[in-house]
Amino acid sequence: MSSRFRAALASVFIAALAASLPAAADAQCAGDCNDDFAVDDGDLAVVVNAIFDPEPTLICPDLVLQGTPARASELVQAVINTANACIANTAPAIPAHDVYRSYSGYEIALPIAAEDPDGPLTYSADQLPEGALLEPDTGILRWMPSQDQIGPFYVPFRVTDSGLPPATTEGTLALRITPLDSCSIPSCDPASGCTSTLPPLTEPCCSQGPVARVAEVLFDCPEGRVLMVGRNHGVGFGRMQNCDKLRLQKVTQAGVSVIVHIAARCFKVNELVRLHALIESPLGLHTARIETIILRPTNSGFDQRLNLRLPMVGTMPEIEGMEANVTLTLEDPFGDLEVSETLRLLLTHTPIPDLPDVLPMVSPPRSPTPTPPAG
Repeated sequence: MSSRFRAALASVFIAALAASLPAAADAQCAGDCNDDFAVDDGDLAVVVNAIFDPEPTLICPDLVLQGTPARASELVQAVINTANACIANTAPAIPAHDVYRSYSGYEIALPIAAEDPDGPLTYSADQLPEGALLEPDTGILRWMPSQDQIGPFYVPFRVTDSGLPPATTEGTLALRITPLDSCSIPSCDPASGCTSTLPPLTEPCCSQGPVARVAEVLFDCPEGRVLMVGRNHGVGFGRMQNCDKLRLQKVTQAGVSVIVHIAARCFKVNELVRLHALIESPLGLHTARIETIILRPTNSGFDQRLNLRLPMVGTMPEIEGMEANVTLTLEDPFGDLEVSETLRLLLTHTPIPDLPDVLPMVSPPRSPTPTPPAG
């Protein structure tokens, strides 16, 4: 058989096979006769030429053929089978992580928990808080924040698989570490962080006043969803925390109200949302109210509604310094999204100074981005 006819036949055979095969893959696999991490026309040419070779398995040894010389139909099926088994090495998948919230002095063992079919994963990070460790094999961030390590912390990391060639995905963990105040009863899990509850209103807890203020984390939605409650009537938002004062203002001869601000993330702005307000005091002064409001965007990264007036009802004893629980819950009209904030506050009739504003990071950290394999 002439070389010209053989080349023409190979060309037709390659075109027919190429039309039936998936796109070239980026991982080593059966059918990759020249070890370039792909099944392509070069490999198909080797297989086609094997039709005319008395020992084709020596030319592409990873093709399993039944006897020699091989039949054309047998080679076609062998190439299709091996190429279909040649799957690209995809980058590791990182699950979404909520903002991790904890207190100084509490153990952190936060798993990144990436997934990838291509064997063991390797985790690494270059910008860890002092005293923190990211285990390279397990991907667990271990840390015991000291009493002076408070604030928002952003930990960029990388996850690399064992494919050929390796593929890497980058991500960021967001943590908010605060000091534990005298009104918070913590419930902590090293893997998921801390939540807290308040003691009964019959147990005052604000004798020590508020703790140090910590900026909120600005993180990707929906994991960075948060609600903040403020009170300033002069300058700024004035985010409140446990044991701050909240002023009651007279609206009628017998009635009072409180004025609060709210700021939130990860809700649609300029659309109606519902705000549930519940204020409870130990001597009967209270409010339970549902407001329909609209959040307005700001350049701080948090959308706001300012100067919400919440009327109080009930008896009016001497309330100066009385502790009250204030719970605000924001939800979208469909009930799909909800976030709450509950605070133990001190009620007062007297004017109070504005609270300092502690601003979050101006720019949110980068989102996880897969790095494609080289090649």
